[in-house]
Amino acid sequence: MALKFTHDRAVYVSCFLKESDYDTAETVEAASGSTLVEFEGGSINYAHTRRDGVGEGNEFGSNGFVSRKDYTVSLTFPYLRPNDMAFLAAYSLGSSSATKDGAYAAYRHAATLVSTESIPTFSMVVSEAGLQKVLTGCAINTCTISRNGDYWQGTVEIIGTRAATNADSFPAEIAEEPLLYGNTSVWYETGADTDIAATPVQGSENLSAGTPDNIKADIVSGPTITINNNLRNDRGYDASNSNDVMCKGQLHRGAKREVTVEWVQTFEADGYLTDFEGTANVQEHSAIEINCKETAQGVIATSGAMYYGFIFILPRANLDVIGEAGDDDGIVTRSLKLTAKTPTAADEGSTDVVQWFTYNGQADYAG
Repeated sequence: MALKFTHDRAVYVSCFLKESDYDTAETVEAASGSTLVEFEGGSINYAHTRRDGVGEGNEFGSNGFVSRKDYTVSLTFPYLRPNDMAFLAAYSLGSSSATKDGAYAAYRHAATLVSTESIPTFSMVVSEAGLQKVLTGCAINTCTISRNGDYWQGTVEIIGTRAATNADSFPAEIAEEPLLYGNTSVWYETGADTDIAATPVQGSENLSAGTPDNIKADIVSGPTITINNNLRNDRGYDASNSNDVMCKGQLHRGAKREVTVEWVQTFEADGYLTDFEGTANVQEHSAIEINCKETAQGVIATSGAMYYGFIFILPRANLDVIGEAGDDDGIVTRSLKLTAKTPTAADEGSTDVVQWFTYNGQADYAG
């Protein structure tokens, strides 16, 4: 038997087209999705549930019984590209709408949070060890975006419903460059000065009516964005699956989600503790923006105005407990974490819990 190598593994995701119905394999084609570039992981974990036969009159029993079929996939993009990010944003938050750069083939994809039961599902095809499977009813459980040296990286846990043998051809990869951390700015704002721009601007702050703090130079680790949809993996079996009763019938059972941004920075001022303590035991509201504009690559479309990149904004959040100071090679640091709250039009100028914009040359995601 010939050796099988992990570098031969291939993964396709229907990033442009969500499933028309839950647990439905859509056509594998370039118009519906893309073949992933430069990823780690991507292997299907067949975590099925079984039990041994008991009470059969002999020591070891005679049969084993399968009661559930469980499929999960973990993916890491060590050098995150705009297409990867737009896919993660659309299916982590649930909704994505595109704004075209005038007449040019460049787009700003705005992903926002939908209700738990409305999180869309997608299909993916995994080829490994000479076997190819299509995984349907896929939903993103957790998504993490973080710094990886000079670049941005992404990690995602996907829960699938059902796997079947597949022989479709993989479409071509999308040619994009990875997103650089060096092209990123990070702004922090608090209280009444928070005012989210109606239309985001690449490379400029979009969260303040005043002058927010640009904290990028202070950050020594992070920032790390985490979206936890807390899908009810076990409860997914409460609803029967029409294709196979042992497969999940649904995953969205109303669990509480959490969106956070955390980082470590130099310990230079007491403002964060003041924000945490707030007034009369009510914490000060905070906002954070992470804005990456890839100017060195030039505009996405010739004569257009959009650049590759992304903008992530939490319009309203509260600081977690700050804790004791840390040490980064002799520099005193503190660890900070913001947890998203529900903003208001009156206070923040936005009702979106999260705003996540991605800029690239693809027309639509989760459509």
